[in-house]
Amino acid sequence: MTEDATELRTRLLEAATLVGTAKSLIAEGSVVDLNGLDARVERICAELPSLPPSERDALKPALIALMDGLGGLAEAVKSQHGALAEKLSAVAQGSRALGAYGAGSATARTPRKR
Repeated sequence: MTEDATELRTRLLEAATLVGTAKSLIAEGSVVDLNGLDARVERICAELPSLPPSERDALKPALIALMDGLGGLAEAVKSQHGALAEKLSAVAQGSRALGAYGAGSATARTPRKR
């Protein structure tokens, strides 16, 4: 394997590790900054066609691992967003109920003293 292919394999594995770590953190409920991940993966993928076919074939397992990891990460993000949307909806419903009670008490007549 040439030096370029070895370096690209290392970068593929680093990206896959980064994706796996992000997925684990999201599963634990952490917020993860994925800014720049897409550009990193794009740069790696843009370099693949410059390699000879035999070296590209040797990198397939690492590329597949990265692709699988990205799929899992996308699912984890989607799940986290769904859970967050549910929590926000519950908060909004509570706020509406509180507002309704507040509005009702403001318009209610005060009993007269005798």
